[in-house]
Amino acid sequence: MSDTSFTLAWTPPESDGGSNIIEYIIEIKESIKTVWKVIGNTNGDLTNLLVTDIKKNNTYDFRIVARNEAGISDALITEESIIAGKRISKFIVNIFMFYITFNCL
Repeated sequence: MSDTSFTLAWTPPESDGGSNIIEYIIEIKESIKTVWKVIGNTNGDLTNLLVTDIKKNNTYDFRIVARNEAGISDALITEESIIAGKRISKFIVNIFMFYITFNCL
């Protein structure tokens, strides 16, 4: 992590709802705001994203959804806000993707 960027990594879900994950969609918001903004997406086999253009000491929340042929999973949000420039626990970021579930359309 630097003052203006870091790599967000997560663990794939335990279940993919019966279809391979096509992509993950990653969103960010400043903790004091209500609007989420898509900051990127990755192939279904890539479980990390370089987050850039953040401001030192600002607090951010992240949410990730997985998409496959069955639809889009429930969004999972980081349990703790992340402060730019402050070391974060790998455990906290990795564990939150274990409980992703898919809603079949």
